[in-house]
Amino acid sequence: MPRFGGIPVLGKHTVVVAASNSPARMMDYADYICDGTADQTEINSAIVEAATIGAATNLGSAALLLPGDYTLSATIAMS
Repeated sequence: MPRFGGIPVLGKHTVVVAASNSPARMMDYADYICDGTADQTEINSAIVEAATIGAATNLGSAALLLPGDYTLSATIAMS
């Protein structure tokens, strides 16, 4: 399995989310970058995108949250 900074990933079927304080070298690969306020918005968008990719490809997918601090003001919806 491919690895990203030591974290296993699913290649092109992985939607990557970075925290506002994730390592800069990792942020370059993020599909979504959180700003430290209501980060559930970006996280929920990544989950929806990953679910859409998984449904379209029948290969599965994942939303990967990079190391860092995430600030939530509402729930994260798993779909």
